[in-house]
Amino acid sequence: MKRLIIFIIICLPLLQGCAVGILAAGVGYAVGQGRRGTAAIAEAKAKYSEQYNTYKLGMEQINLQREKENLKPQSILSFEEWLNQQPLTPEEQKLFRKTKTQTPKEIKEQQHISSN
Repeated sequence: MKRLIIFIIICLPLLQGCAVGILAAGVGYAVGQGRRGTAAIAEAKAKYSEQYNTYKLGMEQINLQREKENLKPQSILSFEEWLNQQPLTPEEQKLFRKTKTQTPKEIKEQQHISSN
């Protein structure tokens, strides 16, 4: 990307009339790359959020059954703890490392702290 921008800057005086079109194409390319990254993050979050919700509901059902049998409930992992146990691809690891995921409870706690 940096090379493309440098190339455009160097060629800008030589191209004159076409420079605006080339510059617009370069900007469009950069915006497209950013959107593709955002879409990948959203897709990965949706995939793992759905799987986590399935896990959590299953654990809640197990704990309900254990409660009926007078047994201690099993702990339910937070999203972060659960995610750390998943076989993430290297790309997914980068995505989740760059954008820290939060559960609704964590978001509410942050909002509560910031409002005080």
